[in-house]
This record gives sequence, C-alpha cells and structure tokens, in this order.
Amino acid sequence: MIISVSIAILQQLTGINTILQYAPVMLKSAGFSSDYVSMMGSVGIGLMNLIFTIVGMSLIDKVGRRPLLLVGVAGIVISELFLGFIQFLPMPIEFKAILSLVGLLVFIMSFAVGPGVVIWLVMSELFPTGVRGKGLA
Repeated sequence: MIISVSIAILQQLTGINTILQYAPVMLKSAGFSSDYVSMMGSVGIGLMNLIFTIVGMSLIDKVGRRPLLLVGVAGIVISELFLGFIQFLPMPIEFKAILSLVGLLVFIMSFAVGPGVVIWLVMSELFPTGVRGKGLA
C-alpha cells in the first residue's frame, strides 16, 4: 500500500496538473498575445496528451515498463529545466512564446508515454485481484 501511494504521489509531483490547468495562462505570459492563441495551444497540449497516451499504451508491452518510465521521466526533467531556463534568456518575446509551447509539448509527450501510462499499470499490479479496486481507489 505504501509503495502504491508513493508512486501516485510521485506522479503528481511531476507537475502535470499544474501544466494542464494553467497552460493557457503560461502561454499568454510567455508571449502569446491573444486569449484565442493561448487557448488553442492548450487544446494542442490536450490533443498531444491523448495521442501520446495511446502511443504509450501500445508500447508498454513491447518496450517494457522500465524503459518507458525512464525515458518519460528524463523527458519531463529536461523539458521542465528547458522551460525554466528560456525565461531568463534575452530573446524576442515571440520566440520565447514558441519555445515555451515546444517545452510544454515535450513535457506532455514525455509524461503521457512514461508516468501517465506506466504508473497506473504498475499500481494495479501491486494489489491482489481481490482488493485491487479498493487499493487503487
């Protein structure tokens, strides 16, 4: 039970909920001038999440859980460092906005292929069949 709860907590500590909920605000503050453009960026992020979740689900038995998780976590760390780093670089605001969108998309792709898919499968495998529903709840 402790391992399962710890895995769920670590998944949430990647910042996925913050990214998904505040993507339009982040894109607007990064330099996208209109609400429409930042909302369309958010739609793109959601679509990317869907596509790469399907990719992760199709790869999990072929590639394995550990490689997907390692690649996903590495991509998350790199994209979060990239997103933080580009905010301090002197560059045109339009270029910074595009780089922020790219960083957010890489984060979403990495999360969806790695922790987004693998964690739920691993957590379900930790519990015996009789208590699996209660354990995941």
